[in-house]
Amino acid sequence: MKSLEERVIKKIDSMKMKPLPRSRFIIKNILFLIGFLIFFFVGAISISVIFYVLTDGAEFYEINNSLFVFLNVIPYFWLIITLIFLSIAYFNSKKIDNSYRYLTLKNVLLTLLMCLFFGIILHSIGIASIIEEGLASTS
Repeated sequence: MKSLEERVIKKIDSMKMKPLPRSRFIIKNILFLIGFLIFFFVGAISISVIFYVLTDGAEFYEINNSLFVFLNVIPYFWLIITLIFLSIAYFNSKKIDNSYRYLTLKNVLLTLLMCLFFGIILHSIGIASIIEEGLASTS
């Protein structure tokens, strides 16, 4: 009886399989990291603008109903990007080396909390007012 190793090698040779280059996986991980950083910064900026509009920028808007203001203030683009990115991150995290060691839900919540934290920092140093006034002047 042939050993398992010999059978696997024979099957690989018969199917003419070739290994994928290592650079392909490195590029995929780098692109994933770049996407994460873009998501993170867009999320932090969006949260800072939301805080600005709800606190300091409220005098520019008529506030009749807080739910109406809340729905008008939320950047839908960021929410859609968040859902897409979190879905991709969830499915890709299963394929990353040693991912079994980390809880995916814990990482998602940690990322969202970090976006909230840095959004508050951006709001406190005044970045949100610059962005909101720039967007208001262009519209």
